[in-house]
Amino acid sequence: MPKINGIELARRVWETKPGARFLFWSQYDDEMYVRALAKIVPAETVYGYILKNNSLELLEKAVNAVFEECQCWIDPHVRPVQARAHKHATSISDIEFEVLIDLALGLTDNAIAERHYLSRRGVQNRLQSLYMKLGANAEAYTLCDSELINVRMRAVALALQRGLINQFELQKEEEKLAAWIKFQNSHA
Repeated sequence: MPKINGIELARRVWETKPGARFLFWSQYDDEMYVRALAKIVPAETVYGYILKNNSLELLEKAVNAVFEECQCWIDPHVRPVQARAHKHATSISDIEFEVLIDLALGLTDNAIAERHYLSRRGVQNRLQSLYMKLGANAEAYTLCDSELINVRMRAVALALQRGLINQFELQKEEEKLAAWIKFQNSHA
């Protein structure tokens, strides 16, 4: 869809018609997209999510479930991603997710703090929590008291592997960052 994605379209429709049913037919099976969708679905709304690489028979099942049987239908390949996004021990909070995006964009702790109105220490606490949840903590990557990796870069790599972030969303975030920098420079 040009200029607008399915999640944004659904959000706009659900603002005025929260009972509207959608079947998302998507190529995205990553956690970032599933997380974005979960944030906008109104309570009690029937919707479905199916990947484009599925058979016609599975697509028909999803259509029937959502539009005829009034049941939510989630692609079997997406269910583990959805479950992981909601599992407390490994799911990251919204602020941790924002900090992860900022890491992927290359921001420093000070820039992250300024962008999100946090203290530098607050950013560092969120980073430590994020590293633990992603399995990127420095203790796991040391050899004889010598760090083998850059923990920030490892967190980004693990987030990419897990599907928490993707190139399309990072492009959007890059635009937001450019606008924020422009605003900061105009008010300096």
